[in-house]
Amino acid sequence: LFMIIIAYLLTRLIQNGKDKKIISLFTILYSLFFLFTAVQWIPTFQFIGESARGIDQEDWERSGWFIPWQHLIQLVVPDFFGNPTTLNYWGIWNYAEFIGYISIFPLIMAIFALFFRRDKKTLFFGTILFVSLIFSLPTVFAKLPYIFNIPLLSTAQPTRLLFLVDFSLAILAALGFDYFLRNKKGILYPIGFIGTVFLGLWLFVLFQNIAVAKRNLIFPTSIFFITSFLLLFLVRFSKHNKNIIIMIYIIIMGIAGLDLQRFASKFTPVTNSDYLFPNTSILSFLQKQSGNFRIMTTDDRIFPPNFSTIYRIQSIDGYDPLYLRRYGELIAASERGKPDISAPFGFNRIITPHRYDSKIIDLLGVKYILSLSDISSPKLKKVFQE
Repeated sequence: LFMIIIAYLLTRLIQNGKDKKIISLFTILYSLFFLFTAVQWIPTFQFIGESARGIDQEDWERSGWFIPWQHLIQLVVPDFFGNPTTLNYWGIWNYAEFIGYISIFPLIMAIFALFFRRDKKTLFFGTILFVSLIFSLPTVFAKLPYIFNIPLLSTAQPTRLLFLVDFSLAILAALGFDYFLRNKKGILYPIGFIGTVFLGLWLFVLFQNIAVAKRNLIFPTSIFFITSFLLLFLVRFSKHNKNIIIMIYIIIMGIAGLDLQRFASKFTPVTNSDYLFPNTSILSFLQKQSGNFRIMTTDDRIFPPNFSTIYRIQSIDGYDPLYLRRYGELIAASERGKPDISAPFGFNRIITPHRYDSKIIDLLGVKYILSLSDISSPKLKKVFQE
């Protein structure tokens, strides 16, 4: 993000000349930014240096580390591969990392800008769009930071570049819409391009007989046909009654807004918190205990990492992209049962110790072990059961 901001500043300086006011304002604002946020980024950089981030990473060559080529379909049909919320997702893990849907109308306008708008803004954000895609997809260029182990970049997941892809598409959509208001010639090309994509997808699901994809194609296809019809109506009757034209524009943007609202609420539904964080007798027992102590579990299903914090119960597990390397080495030695702290530790960003008979666990102040079955150990006694 910082690199993009600097690139945009340089682009505008080249475009408008070396405006001293712009340079001064940028310098002042960024100096204030670095000053006010130093309380966070200075210890963060220190933490990165002390963390296991660089040695305990997932395999970047595994499926899903980059955006799979076929998942670009989700820019047009977000739930072509199903949706985790409705428990019918059949794509590559994971849905949230690959989804960049901005709705059909903005996508048409973004493509329209790329096709026909010829100015430096379109060139800049079009370049950002394609560079972000090149480095988020499994291309040769995207693999270079991991092959050469470039600091910071080699420990970042490239799928996150989708936020730059979507930001660029949003800006391009605005530029395309602005251009469409003045010049509607050529709108058939982006409509035809997306229409061809829909046609190909329908042929694919009909021949492959993929029920989930077929069902989830219906709504986006309907949105596409309605939006395309209204846009072509505007092209044909652009000099019609002004109030009618304005109303059609409002309807088109309203359809896009409702489409995005439906998409967002489906993936992030509101549900009863008790389903995820229930109150049980064991939790009540632990919360009533006095003093400082920690717990551990013998099975991740009892307490997924970080869940105990909701109940203000301390544990020795955790899930964080940054954790102290020394703590990782300590837990690795504990789990291995020998003084072996060589990397990789085997748990990546999720530390879940289960070996309760280790002396290290005693040193960590563990007082209670949660298990799904009775434990036979001379140093443990059952204090509660549910």
